[in-house]
Amino acid sequence: MKKAAILTFWKEENYGAILQACALQDVLRSLGVSAELIDFSPRHKKPPLPKKLLGLAWRGARSFLGFRKRLLRTDAFRKRWIQASPMFNDDGKLMAYLGTKDFCVVGSDQVWNPQIVPAENNIFLLEKLSDSVPKFSYAASFGVSTLNDGEKAILRRCLRKFPAISVREKTGQKLLDEMGIPGAELVSDPTLLLTPDQWADKAAALSGKFPYILCYIMPGKEENPAIYALARKLSSQKKISDVVYLGDREYKRFFRRGADVSAGPAEFLSYFANAAYVITNSFHGTCFSVNFRKNFISVVENADPSRNRNSRIVDFLTPLGLEGQIFRFNGDISALNQAEIRFDVDYSKAGEILERQRNRSIAFLTRTLETGLSR
Repeated sequence: MKKAAILTFWKEENYGAILQACALQDVLRSLGVSAELIDFSPRHKKPPLPKKLLGLAWRGARSFLGFRKRLLRTDAFRKRWIQASPMFNDDGKLMAYLGTKDFCVVGSDQVWNPQIVPAENNIFLLEKLSDSVPKFSYAASFGVSTLNDGEKAILRRCLRKFPAISVREKTGQKLLDEMGIPGAELVSDPTLLLTPDQWADKAAALSGKFPYILCYIMPGKEENPAIYALARKLSSQKKISDVVYLGDREYKRFFRRGADVSAGPAEFLSYFANAAYVITNSFHGTCFSVNFRKNFISVVENADPSRNRNSRIVDFLTPLGLEGQIFRFNGDISALNQAEIRFDVDYSKAGEILERQRNRSIAFLTRTLETGLSR
């Protein structure tokens, strides 16, 4: 059995990051690979000192607002469902350990996003990995639709050494083409490679009122007010009084009934599996809405997307014919209240396309493992 190392974000307290990593590991195992997620700390882009201090203070405060329970649930989920390496804080020791593997997989998630990990210090580029260890990417994302010349130069130098590259979005293919690296394959996010039944096996039992509207909200985004307004609109339109809120800021649980700040990944899966409707501004929230065949709306900021992350949602929904489920918020709540919004989704065609994408993505992995790692 071949031994593989997976390098991606999975130690973050982020539902999508954990679940995409878990899914890729599951799929590789199903293909006969002993896959291990590598435990290390990527060098994130450093925030200004005042913002860093504020972040530390906020992280401390969150423990008193219910976040500690979420951390415990998240750790329990990782221990049950993820096989991990020893932890590495030294790049040299990490590269030596990777040298013991038959190959390395980079991705999924925004591993090549220079807004998250600076290109000059991006361990996910594996620039220091021995050439004797094959490497490829699965559903890697740049997270943005433009790169500056310096970022392109670094990425070009490193990514040319990958025998096989697959990306999650068409914008990623376009960026690679601009760098002179054509032929990257477009594949599905790992969360979409598992069926709803497979995800249900990892979900927690859910108690509470049914039906409900689920709002999964990424914190601190310009479009967040639109999600709350859409929830009110949908609640009135569909006569569903109960709304569950995941994400946003923990302190909002004190004045917003239905906010759950303690849900771990298993609870997250249950909330999506059982929701009557979903409203989200999250890429992975959108993925799980589609995978579970939910009626949903994805909210994106109606602004220049060149350096924001909206392209991920648009690139995912458009090939499925579900671009009608995108609501572009321009900051005007009054206009939102007057807009005609289609909350219900017809999956007759989208479901077939999603299944073809899943099969093609697994075929990419199978083909790459068998023949695509030779130079």
